[in-house]
This record gives sequence, C-alpha cells and structure tokens, in this order.
Amino acid sequence: MAGNKTIKTVLIGKEIYREDFEAFTYQTSGTKVNSCENSILDVTSTDENPFIIMEQMVSFQPKEYRYIEIKYKTTDNKLLEIYTIKEPKDDTYCMTSNELITDGNWHTVVLDLWSNENIKNQQEITGWRLDWGDNQIGVSMQIDYIKVI
Repeated sequence: MAGNKTIKTVLIGKEIYREDFEAFTYQTSGTKVNSCENSILDVTSTDENPFIIMEQMVSFQPKEYRYIEIKYKTTDNKLLEIYTIKEPKDDTYCMTSNELITDGNWHTVVLDLWSNENIKNQQEITGWRLDWGDNQIGVSMQIDYIKVI
C-alpha cells in the first residue's frame, strides 16, 4: 500500500486543525458510534471496511503542513488509513499506519503526508476518509483527537 511510513517522534510545529470529538457529525460506513463523550470517540466496526468521512472541516496545503497525528486506544485494531479524497478507488491518495499498538493504553500515530507523492502534491486538502478498522467485524477503537501539524 502507498505511504506506509509512521513517525514515532514528538513533533514541534504549528497545529492548524484539531478534532477533539466534542460532538460527532460525520458520515460513517461500517461504523457503530458507541459514544462521543468527554471528547473521546468510541467506535466498533459493523463490517470489514469501517470508515468515517471527515470533509470540509479544514483547508490546508500539504506542502506546508505535512503531518496528521491521531491519539488512539485499542485492544484489537491493528490498522489505520487516511485517504485524502472522499471516494477512493485505489491507494493513490492513501497513507497507512504501521501496525497499531493493541495494549489498551493511549498511543499516538503520526502519518507523514509527504510519504505519498500524490498527497504531497495535492493543491489543497479539505478533509479525509478515516479507515480505522483492520478488515474484521467487531473491532473497537477509541480516538481522543486528530490534528494537522
């Protein structure tokens, strides 16, 4: 798959967008929203390709802001992908995390937009499709925030 790089260092940079999930207003597929309380999104997959479409929430140029950081907790989900277009047909505009840590504690994963040349060269990103499950039904995840740096 395209863009399989994960940065494991602390990033210092200007944050231009942060979704803290104080409310949930996004379109989903294969995703049961268990709760969205205390700024924590809790989801369970209802099919093998769960995703959340998060569009028209931010506008930025990937040549200027190159990282997306996600704070998550899971015991059974090993995969996270972000497509920078709403209706992907292939992995042209995809970034995939390395295997997520499934110990039930909070962790962060940072995706480098520049790891995919097609994304790096996009004129503007105004949202994304978050594919948060790993091809299994019943996978759960909690997300504290998603931010663009």
